[in-house]
Amino acid sequence: MTTNRVHETSARRFQAATYSDTAVAALVAYDYIITLPDEIELVWSARWNLTKVLYLLQRYMPFVDTVALVLHNDFTPGLGYQQCRNTYDISGWMFVIGIALSEVLLTLRLWAVWHKDYRLTIGLPIFFAVCWGIIFTVMAIWLPSMTCELHITRLPHDPMETCDPTVGPQPLPHLGCYVSGGSSILFIAWVLVMLYDGGTMSLMVISGIASYRSGVHRGLVKTIHRDGVFYYIVLFCFALANVVTTVVLPGELQAIVSSAERVMHPILTSRVIHSIRAKASRPSAWIGFDEQNWNDVGLGVNDIP
Repeated sequence: MTTNRVHETSARRFQAATYSDTAVAALVAYDYIITLPDEIELVWSARWNLTKVLYLLQRYMPFVDTVALVLHNDFTPGLGYQQCRNTYDISGWMFVIGIALSEVLLTLRLWAVWHKDYRLTIGLPIFFAVCWGIIFTVMAIWLPSMTCELHITRLPHDPMETCDPTVGPQPLPHLGCYVSGGSSILFIAWVLVMLYDGGTMSLMVISGIASYRSGVHRGLVKTIHRDGVFYYIVLFCFALANVVTTVVLPGELQAIVSSAERVMHPILTSRVIHSIRAKASRPSAWIGFDEQNWNDVGLGVNDIP
């Protein structure tokens, strides 16, 4: 393949990844704008506790790791290679930490749905520690193997075009950079995210079936189970898409869905918190639930003044 053809192919892939990153950033901004009134009423005015801290961290980290850092690497002219790598390293660790924080909040909700069953009190932390411990290990292996490329905007027609007689060869004009490859071990991380979401979704389905059979599947109970299962299906599908893209697509496009997966976790998790607290103020909402369980994990109405 000629140099021009390689450059053209690389440019198209970079463009596709950039379009994806820009769309994800727009989604983050749009969701924030339309949910900000609920957040102010149901979260900002609530008492400070661990759940509120986790909520705010997972809610606002995407503005740094997905909007600021990723778009910085996509659109900064004359970006240096090492600066590109350092930015992706920071963004990568923030990606996995942010998703893990969202999963903690979703797991707390699941624990409360199960009335803090002693089996889940022991089993869920172990399940989380095993899955996410391996995911963090995979990231620690993958990030050093990651390769980056500067996006060359134009190839010179004349080799001397980029050569200054006084200082020698000059770098080719470039705009931003992109991840061009890395160890195939990354797919293991997405498989484990899929496994964790699939496992917790199964527990949510089991709880929903039990509440339906007991005749209390209405109000808050129905909302939590319905939204819980739907959100887990969405997250499971995004994790599956990341497994496929990591295995099938070329290096430049392997992360094309990862930013979307990253932001969908806080978007859906935040909506879960808003939904629970919005309905929790109704006296009839707690039929079928022990309200104290939800207050204990910071998701109940007692946290809203």
